[in-house]
Amino acid sequence: MSEIKFTPWEQRKAIIDSWKTASNAYPLTISIIIYLIFVYIVLPKFMKNREPFNINFIIRCYNVFLIFACFYFVFQFRKYGLRFRRTWQCFNSFEDREHNMKEIDEVVWWFTMLRLFEFIETVFFILRKKFDQVSFLHVYHHIGTVVCLYLFTKHNGGIMGIYFGAINSCIHIIMYGYYLISSFENMRKFSNLIKPFLTAIQITQLSLLVGQSISALRPSCKVPKFLFIIQGLNVLYLIYMFSKFFIKSFMKGKNKKKEMKNKQ
Repeated sequence: MSEIKFTPWEQRKAIIDSWKTASNAYPLTISIIIYLIFVYIVLPKFMKNREPFNINFIIRCYNVFLIFACFYFVFQFRKYGLRFRRTWQCFNSFEDREHNMKEIDEVVWWFTMLRLFEFIETVFFILRKKFDQVSFLHVYHHIGTVVCLYLFTKHNGGIMGIYFGAINSCIHIIMYGYYLISSFENMRKFSNLIKPFLTAIQITQLSLLVGQSISALRPSCKVPKFLFIIQGLNVLYLIYMFSKFFIKSFMKGKNKKKEMKNKQ
């Protein structure tokens, strides 16, 4: 009986499929359903007649943990040669011999688990009765990120696929640093000043990923095109939503303040 010869991707796929949480979409789908049930039904009912919980210490610990975790993933991604100047460069998923893709797959999967862990952030909002922060944008962004990461790991996004994780980690270091600062009452004024810049950085990150998606769709770039179509559509929608939020929260607010001053 002749020996079966596996391509590098076939070998990696066999390893990925051996991971219980990655072999099929059921664990991720169940996690998302549970998250939605708790966020929209269970927790709001639980908090209906209760005072907001004081969980500042837990939130600070959570933010510090995520800052260090994101730093770890940035260093891991850099170890495998990722550089921002190469974000729009094509790396053929099916012909990658330069990188140890098995190790990279493991790093990306742990990064996906970290993003799944971030679902708890919404729980914190509800326990503090910050219901306005549990917006559609917030929930969609959390779920969309995890789904995209799962698809890229499962369907051979290759080196190009992990640029999403690298860029996202850098932005989240800034974002969780902001959350940590804003948890201190005497730092609120400063955190409110930098809040618009945080949204602007998010939009810039998403714009970089739109460019990468366009680059991946070139006929000469041998990557699974459907992954980058999904990524492109997802980030375009997020750009629209974040831009809408930016205009509503910061631009219109400034205009209203100017109108009030003119009336006085």
